[in-house]
Amino acid sequence: MSSLIKCRTSKKKWQVICKIVVDVHYNSNFVKSRFPFMTEKIQLIIDEISRKSKALHHQLVEERLQNEQLKLENVNLREQLLSSKSRIESQASEIKKLSEEMESIKTQVVEVPVASLTVRDEEIDELVKEIEYCISQLKK
Repeated sequence: MSSLIKCRTSKKKWQVICKIVVDVHYNSNFVKSRFPFMTEKIQLIIDEISRKSKALHHQLVEERLQNEQLKLENVNLREQLLSSKSRIESQASEIKKLSEEMESIKTQVVEVPVASLTVRDEEIDELVKEIEYCISQLKK
């Protein structure tokens, strides 16, 4: 918040003070006509108060606009956060699924060569027996 509105009065008190200042500003001509003895110094003070109240009002409007913009940004950021969390959760489940598949494949890869080796050994044994049989037939 800006340095012009650094006060610890309640909102209600602020509204009353602003109303008095605005009333004094807009009714200064009335006051002048009723009280002609009003000095130049008092008028300068009233003008200064009026100027400050306008500046405070302008600042209040700007702060409200900024507040609304920040609220919208906050909503957008919350939506992005929810979207990111959802994406992270889906990616985590996908990672878990892929990890399980990878472990399953590793197990299958380890089992397949062992099974192949025993089959190959049997095939080799059969071929050796056949070759020996053929050699023995040739010798006869």
